[in-house]
Amino acid sequence: MSLDEVRIDDVVIVRDINAGHRALRRLLSLGINIGDRVRVLHFGPFKGAILIEDIDSGVKVALGRGIARKIVVEHARHN
Repeated sequence: MSLDEVRIDDVVIVRDINAGHRALRRLLSLGINIGDRVRVLHFGPFKGAILIEDIDSGVKVALGRGIARKIVVEHARHN
């Protein structure tokens, strides 16, 4: 599933980023990497930005829906 399909407060793991070189570099510069655990904090109204938090670093990032659609995630397993 893609990041824009996740529910608020769900913790997911980034498994792939299906984006071009420029978008991939931008995500990496924001601290979004394959293998990261992220939580969706907020969806902006009217298909607005998605606010996520990297669980390990605590960094919060707002992403547009288009780029969020390119981030493939899966739900994190509960231990």
